[in-house]
Amino acid sequence: MNMKHYHVVVISILSIVFGLSYIYGLVFSFQFLGPVQGIVRGIVQLWGKISIAIGMLILLMTIAIRYVKGKFHHLDAVILALLIIIFFLQLIAFLLWLFIGSIVDPMPSSLNALPHLTMIVILVRSFKRYF
Repeated sequence: MNMKHYHVVVISILSIVFGLSYIYGLVFSFQFLGPVQGIVRGIVQLWGKISIAIGMLILLMTIAIRYVKGKFHHLDAVILALLIIIFFLQLIAFLLWLFIGSIVDPMPSSLNALPHLTMIVILVRSFKRYF
């Protein structure tokens, strides 16, 4: 597997892991939100489902490109579009954690924002290498 595919596979796996962790509440508890936690939980779970779906699509397309030579080269444009969507999903999550931190408690929110920042950095690097 060459380096450009490696970065995309890492991003897709991280997207799936992040999505699962948000759907199953492995990252944080919604208790700090008080009465609005039900609304936010639904939105966060939707974010997680979208993240998982896009991560799985990218992973499957990357495998198709890797193992079926020459037949799926046109999928690069689709992968780029999906990577851009993941970028914005991660950016939204990162900014929301910073916003929550400014209201509630900066330290835990900063720690929760860090994985999203890491993913954003990996995405930017992969844009440079892949395209």
